[in-house]
Amino acid sequence: MMKIVMTAMVIHDDGFTTQETLLTLQKTAEQDELLGLSLNESKRLLNHAQLSIIQSQTQAYMQTHRECTHCHQRRQIKDHQTRHYHTLFGVIPIKGLRLYRCNCERNNTKSVSLLSEWLPENIHPELKYIEAKWASLMSYNLTVDRLKDILPINQ
Repeated sequence: MMKIVMTAMVIHDDGFTTQETLLTLQKTAEQDELLGLSLNESKRLLNHAQLSIIQSQTQAYMQTHRECTHCHQRRQIKDHQTRHYHTLFGVIPIKGLRLYRCNCERNNTKSVSLLSEWLPENIHPELKYIEAKWASLMSYNLTVDRLKDILPINQ
């Protein structure tokens, strides 16, 4: 029996490093054991990798865009929000900030959603492309079923 641990390591520009376990497997080298990853294991791995990458990118985006673009003052947090972002590798919850606008900003609204500015749509462009391409070849329902067979799009 062997334990296989798959991890993701994020190294930021300032040298700060985070490491996260994506998937832990128990495998044997027996004849009846499936060699390599199963389809279900690969879906879980892709989903967890996508989650880890998107969370790291989101944290970095929130930190770098918290400052006012005009006077560079740190804007106050109004509240937190969660959006569900649809990707080829699963539906990923993304946590973001809503900030009060700075006094120097001229705008009709008092607050801004960093997630809405960054991601105007809740669907990844590659998922949108694959859905459209496959839907042109077969019915939409068949497209969705086939995608679910091979990718973790609803996890």
